[in-house]
Amino acid sequence: MKIFLDTNIFVYALDRLSPMHKAAADLLRRVDAQELEGHCSYQVLAEFYTVITKKVAHPLSPRQAVREVLRLMEAETLAKLPVDEVALRLTLDLVSKHRISGIMFFDAQIVGTMLSRSIDHLYTANAGDFSRFTEIQVINPFKVIAARP
Repeated sequence: MKIFLDTNIFVYALDRLSPMHKAAADLLRRVDAQELEGHCSYQVLAEFYTVITKKVAHPLSPRQAVREVLRLMEAETLAKLPVDEVALRLTLDLVSKHRISGIMFFDAQIVGTMLSRSIDHLYTANAGDFSRFTEIQVINPFKVIAARP
C-alpha cells in the first residue's frame, strides 16, 4: 500500500521520550522493510528541520538537524516527492474547492503532492488538519496511544 508520511511521524520517531515514539518508529520500520510503500515530500523534510530545531522539548542543533534530514533524504525505501507543477496545480484546485487561505495552504500542498502521485493514505498525528480533504484517507497511528489513561 502506498502511504504518505507527515512531518510529525518523523519527529516522533526521532523523539525517544515521546509516548508516540514506538508507534512512529514501528511505522518507519514497516516502510524500511517495504511492507508499506512510504512517501514524503521535500516540503515535509523542510518542515521536519524546522520542528526539530525549534518546536520540540529538546531541540537539535542545526548540525544535528541537517544530519537527520540528510539521513531521511538518503533512505532508499522512502520516496521523496517534489512539489512540481502538477502538484501545485492540484493544490490550487484544492484551495479553491475547500476555500483555504493562509498557512493551511501547506496542508493542501501535501494533499496536492499526494494526489499527483496517486497516493490516498496520509499518516499523521494532525488528522483534524486534513479532515476537510475528502480526496484522501487520513490515518492517525497514535490514536490508540492517545486514548490510553
